[in-house]
Amino acid sequence: MSDTKIVAVFPGQISFVPQLGLQLLESSENVRKSVAISSKYSNIDMMSLLENPVSLSRPSLVQPMMTALCLGAYFDLHAHIPIDTLIGFADGEVAAWGVSGSITPMDAIRFALVQGRILESESPKKSGRMVAIRGDVKLFQGALELGREYGDVYVAGQYHPRECVFGGSNAAIQAIQQAFRGKILPVTGPWNTPLMEGAYRQLQRYVSNIAAKDAKIPIVTNSTGLPTTKSEELQKCILEQLIKPIQWLSCIQSVPPNSIFVTIGFHQHLEQLIRRNSNNRVLPATSISAIRAIAKRSK
Repeated sequence: MSDTKIVAVFPGQISFVPQLGLQLLESSENVRKSVAISSKYSNIDMMSLLENPVSLSRPSLVQPMMTALCLGAYFDLHAHIPIDTLIGFADGEVAAWGVSGSITPMDAIRFALVQGRILESESPKKSGRMVAIRGDVKLFQGALELGREYGDVYVAGQYHPRECVFGGSNAAIQAIQQAFRGKILPVTGPWNTPLMEGAYRQLQRYVSNIAAKDAKIPIVTNSTGLPTTKSEELQKCILEQLIKPIQWLSCIQSVPPNSIFVTIGFHQHLEQLIRRNSNNRVLPATSISAIRAIAKRSK
């Protein structure tokens, strides 16, 4: 299987499960070190938060936590298996950026903390939500038109040919949810839409001060669905993920058919998102023992 390509896939906030975070901590010295660094920089006791995760719906807490956990888990994986491509789902792109060689892991943790704080401060101003509905293109267009009778609403991503996600004002999202039996997503704002322009502008100023270089491992970016190693393109795409829909179908379809997807740390939501769009194998890297098993199966 020497021609098999390994694609490491990083979860976003929506995939967070505290019990899996504790499992990663218990199994990996790399994860413990990464979380300790995140705790020191953010002045937040991340380990205590995992044990008592009442506040972990807040982006300012969960995003640096997720980034630190996934960075540590990735370095365990990379020690056993060479990685060919990186994909991050939504804010999971930050961790992918941090291991690509474009920025340092510490820069990724800092960025996740800043992004989480900005999203937390901006989301209430927009007072919006996100909803997923199932159907076809005609139904999706009808949902968009209905929502716009009640307020601002945009397509935030298509995670499957028959599933579309919308982000918008509370009134618009509620109208879509009720009319099309949609599922409200557990997020705090209308992410991946132009309504997050304020957060985008603030992060744009922060990113301009990060010393980035071309990546050693390509990242398939959410906003384009295409791989790139170019520093300027990565910085642009990491930011645009906030205000543009996630091109998840294109991300998954961009990898070679002989690839193996390895989900980093938090596998359940990611595994569903991948399996619904690909026949490739999906393996979870949730512990050292799981990573060793992946290394054997990928040879």
